[in-house]
Amino acid sequence: MTIHDTVCPKYHSVSVPWLIECTDAKNNLQNLRLKHVDEEGYVNLRCHWFQGCPSAVNLTMAPYLNPLHGNPTADFDHLYTSTLRYLLPTLPIPKAVAATCCSQFAVSASAIRKHKKDVNIKIRKWLMETEMDDYDSGRVLEYMWHILFGKKAVNCPAVDDCYCRTYGKCGLKCEEGDCGQYQYPINIPRLKTWWWQVKHLFG
Repeated sequence: MTIHDTVCPKYHSVSVPWLIECTDAKNNLQNLRLKHVDEEGYVNLRCHWFQGCPSAVNLTMAPYLNPLHGNPTADFDHLYTSTLRYLLPTLPIPKAVAATCCSQFAVSASAIRKHKKDVNIKIRKWLMETEMDDYDSGRVLEYMWHILFGKKAVNCPAVDDCYCRTYGKCGLKCEEGDCGQYQYPINIPRLKTWWWQVKHLFG
């Protein structure tokens, strides 16, 4: 994105197996519908809403902080808002940001070129120079990729429709956003039953 933007292949994908929809990440990528990526420009490879959707970052009360500093006591919402303003200064700051976890996505070359190459260079430079710890800087980008590639700030496609359009898995039986495809971390089935409901009850 910063070196080969003029000769980049038609599609790019980034994935970490345990963060993707199933334990067989290779099979998922083989089933990825490239026509859907063409149509959307950016597609998160995670359909399940666990962590990140329908709400993740509240930007309404966030003061400005220097995104090059560590700010170890700052709330994540403040770190995110300040970094978004710094990296994309012409972008109107939304009230909230949400996207499915966890920085695994497919993006078309045309979506990458929506911003000038200088924007990608600025993001890389910030990532290398910021004193923010790796966890926070990585999480900031996790909730910024979809915006960078042209999606609305809240990007939470309906789970069943996502499986169908992204992987061709149509007609799944889904309950509360769980279609039986995602393997919860630590092998705890339906880990969301308490964390998910409490988090999203209070926003």
